[in-house]
Amino acid sequence: MARKRLISPQFFTHAELYDAEAKSGLPLRIAFAGLWCQADRRGIFAWRPRELKLAILPYDPSDFGAVLAALETDGFVRRYDVAGQAFGIIPSFSRWQSFHLRELASDAPEPPRDVTSMVPTPGKHDASTPVAVTGTGTDAVRTSGDPPEGELRPHSRVDNRSAPPAADAARNGNGHSGTAPLPSHARKLLRSCYGSAPEQRQADVQRQLAATLGKGAVFEKDQRVKAVDVDHLDDACRRVLADPPRKPDAAIRFVLIKLRDSFGETRAAREKADHPAEPPRHRTANSGPMRLGEAMRAAG
Repeated sequence: MARKRLISPQFFTHAELYDAEAKSGLPLRIAFAGLWCQADRRGIFAWRPRELKLAILPYDPSDFGAVLAALETDGFVRRYDVAGQAFGIIPSFSRWQSFHLRELASDAPEPPRDVTSMVPTPGKHDASTPVAVTGTGTDAVRTSGDPPEGELRPHSRVDNRSAPPAADAARNGNGHSGTAPLPSHARKLLRSCYGSAPEQRQADVQRQLAATLGKGAVFEKDQRVKAVDVDHLDDACRRVLADPPRKPDAAIRFVLIKLRDSFGETRAAREKADHPAEPPRHRTANSGPMRLGEAMRAAG
């Protein structure tokens, strides 16, 4: 099934992809962009040259099997086989795409470990550095580079060397240093919005959520945002999931904003629930003498 995808302006100045196209004499650039529309959120697509040619290059006389082979030779895609079926994965896919939170994942199997290891992705468009392809989760978001102008990204000052394994944190949300696990909607937010993000980003978001249950998560000019309790954090995450941001990577920012804006009201409600007002006391015959005002109200 074809999908709508984004294209970065850097794609058009991708020197390595152009060199690969010139070397092979095949339309690799348009084919590579076309593969994005055939890949699911994880960057996985069915390795079916004939069907891909009909979807991407229907009017070109090129052999799409040769196109895929050329892209694989230069590290732009990787092939793997599961149960006799061939699939491909685009290593840098999640770095350059943003997805709607409600986009469904395909039923394509995950790649084996030898494919999910460090994969070279040459070229400016692919960051010219090895990229860890996790191959896990159902969602992927663009997390590399600076956020767009005007969009503030919350940050954490926790030492990264003490970070828990990010993949485990995103799966269950229990990697924070507190005594209790993250609430269910916080774990769901990690899986839905950051399941296929780079492990460092997963760890950062997981630590920020955990920090709201402790000293507070650092947010906007050293302001610390805290949750009143676990239920407060769970409710904030639930509200963000119910009305997700256009860019899933911004979900943590929206959670912190909701926590900050509802902190006072929530704390007051909790205190009221913990200390309910005493019911009015009714005097009996042995309650002692009544004051003049009370006697007049009783008589009237």
